[in-house]
Amino acid sequence: MKKYLFATVAAIALLPGVSRAEMSLVRIATMPDGAEVTGISTNAIGDLFLNAQHPGGKNTFKDDAPAALVGYVARFDAASPGMPIPPEDQRADLQVNSGQYVTFGKAGDALGSGEVFGGVYDAAGALMYVSNAPDFNGFVPTGANTAYLYTGWEGAGRDGASAISKVALSRRDGVWQADLSQSKMLDLSSVHGGGAVFGHDHALGDAAAGGGIFLLQFCHMEPPGQP
Repeated sequence: MKKYLFATVAAIALLPGVSRAEMSLVRIATMPDGAEVTGISTNAIGDLFLNAQHPGGKNTFKDDAPAALVGYVARFDAASPGMPIPPEDQRADLQVNSGQYVTFGKAGDALGSGEVFGGVYDAAGALMYVSNAPDFNGFVPTGANTAYLYTGWEGAGRDGASAISKVALSRRDGVWQADLSQSKMLDLSSVHGGGAVFGHDHALGDAAAGGGIFLLQFCHMEPPGQP
């Protein structure tokens, strides 16, 4: 029998007036086989963003690697009950306990800039490889119904240079949708490229993109004194 490895997303909610003894762990999503959940974040109105990183355990998007996903849960309801582990024949998909997962883009998708989603480019603009490992998400609103989602891409499993994508979003009928024709990969050549790391020390100039660091000062999550 085939063995499956898939990540589970769980949330702990402490409501006003509820003691810690009454806290509960709720499964809110499951990832595709071999994927890691990354980029979990919310915006000011409670939308839940999350990615499926390296599905199939493939850090680089090439050959037969399943494409990583960047997106969010439309109409997520934090009060919904948890979900069970899906049966084996449904473990290839990202599933959620409430609402619907909306995919903004997949690794390798064409962007309006002429680049590819997750592409890692050298200083001359040549594609080196396509990362299959989206990490942090930074939601930046530009209006009531428009925004950009910045996503950091690990460099082939943190073994190489990384990248950052900027995806244009618009909200229609309460649901965010991506316009990849107005999206691009950021040019990091002025800071000598980016390295996906979980601390401050990195080898490629001043740009760091990883689960612990939000580039452009979106947020800083490293514990004090973290090397």
